Amino acid sequence: MIRDFGNIDEVEIGMILNLNGKVKKDNYYDIGVVGEITDYNINSYKNDFYSVFIGMRSIIRDLFIGSFGIERGNILSSLLFGDTSELDKDYKNDLKELGIIHILSVSGFHINLIFGILFKILSFLPSILVTFIYLMFTGFKVSGIRAFSMVFIKEMSHRVHKNYDGINALCVAGSFILFI
Repeated sequence: MIRDFGNIDEVEIGMILNLNGKVKKDNYYDIGVVGEITDYNINSYKNDFYSVFIGMRSIIRDLFIGSFGIERGNILSSLLFGDTSELDKDYKNDLKELGIIHILSVSGFHINLIFGILFKILSFLPSILVTFIYLMFTGFKVSGIRAFSMVFIKEMSHRVHKNYDGINALCVAGSFILFI
């Protein structure tokens, strides 16, 4: 985690940074932080393929905010992409206390819903490609990769005339995640 970028307004989430600094190990796994970089100098920074998708996700969030207001736009963006960085901490704590914080994580429900709707409208290949693009938008979260892998295996098993077994598909998806 870098607390502030000084005068560099061009640095955005998802960019590749080349920097020198001191690393202090801090474990805040619930917010995705494993350390803090202090006393740093940024040598260079650039966009990559992933940062382009993060930028598009920000544009969509801004459209939601423009249409529904700040609070509801951030909630809708969180439900759609699993990004809780813009949500109010009190709202997230309320969801945790209610035991429904998991609705903000991209899971099998999201992947199956997107693939299922698209598959009814389109064929297999466009549906799986759009679902994969959605997976990129969400930041390739582990739960999304698992769900996508299982959907892909299920649909491919029908195409190669094999029986689908959920346990075996889960093992293949888990092996794929460990490989990554």
